[in-house]
Amino acid sequence: MKKILKNMSFAVIALGAIIIAGCSSNSENDNSENESSGSDSNQKEMTVRIAYNLQKEHSVGVYFETLAEEIEKRTENASIKLKTQTFPDGQLYNDTQMVDAISQGGVEIGGINAGMISSDSAQLLESFDMPFLFKSWSAEKAALNGEYGKVISEDFEKLKVKVIGWAKYGTGGVYGNFEINQPDDIKNMKIRSVGKSVTEWLEDVGASPTSMSSQEVFQALERKMIDGYITGNSSVIDRSFYEVTQNAIDLTLTHTSFPVGANLEWWNGLPEDVQNAILEANKVAFDLAFDKAFQDNEKYKEKMKESGMNIYQPNEEELQAWYDSATKIHEEFAQKSDTAKQLMEYIDKLNEQYPIESDNK
Repeated sequence: MKKILKNMSFAVIALGAIIIAGCSSNSENDNSENESSGSDSNQKEMTVRIAYNLQKEHSVGVYFETLAEEIEKRTENASIKLKTQTFPDGQLYNDTQMVDAISQGGVEIGGINAGMISSDSAQLLESFDMPFLFKSWSAEKAALNGEYGKVISEDFEKLKVKVIGWAKYGTGGVYGNFEINQPDDIKNMKIRSVGKSVTEWLEDVGASPTSMSSQEVFQALERKMIDGYITGNSSVIDRSFYEVTQNAIDLTLTHTSFPVGANLEWWNGLPEDVQNAILEANKVAFDLAFDKAFQDNEKYKEKMKESGMNIYQPNEEELQAWYDSATKIHEEFAQKSDTAKQLMEYIDKLNEQYPIESDNK
């Protein structure tokens, strides 16, 4: 009996040791989890919706997908960790709806087709898609990164939008189902327009402009509701406009980049380190998209030719006639205000500094 009690005593002691060891181990694990949880809990997380109106493969899509990746990477250890959701190809809003969507908080960040904006409170935005404003890709890039981009960004804030960067779209041109050699050829033609400046230019040359989203152009051509349209080389291919379009002219009507807008109230509520992370993310996305758009531009022209479209090569005299057709628009814009005049003088200097030949250097 004594032997049994002695063995039971040893068993109790051993069990007690195991329990104590287990409690000690659990206590250490609990402390480790609490410390980890405590460090994570100091960083807030926020979901950011990013919407744009083109395909992921387009230079604009490359911009926004890169922006989203870079934002997540650069806010990994910031005061707020941003988780991004991208909505390409007009999944949430088309280009006629985007400014309102951004300003009203429908999305945090979006790509804006500035040509679709009509606002008396932000008149400088009329220059954004002005015909023959920039003579080269290099001039446009310098302008966006310089005084022009700064002034335009300030004008956007009147619409409750903070411009955080620029997504390069490409170039815009004139396309249609009629012969397009000189400005007189578009007289009396019903042409899809892309904004106030282009609309006024079309009226000046005697055309009949109509505004519609890029998603509506194919059907409008198919039903012969329009004779032609203003858009970029990329959209002719990516949106299959070549299937219902016969003619184009090889000239750059517009050098187009999409302002990248953030909801102003949301932006102002972000800590400075998060704002800086987003701006740094833009720099990476901007350069990547600009380079892709430049490289793709000639490829799109070749694809149009391969599809059977006629692309007319204007001579010097015809090309000058196209440039001269926009003189009135440029002069009227410069007369709007001292700032508008200064912007046009600034752009003229950039065009001299970066002629079209500079793009190939």
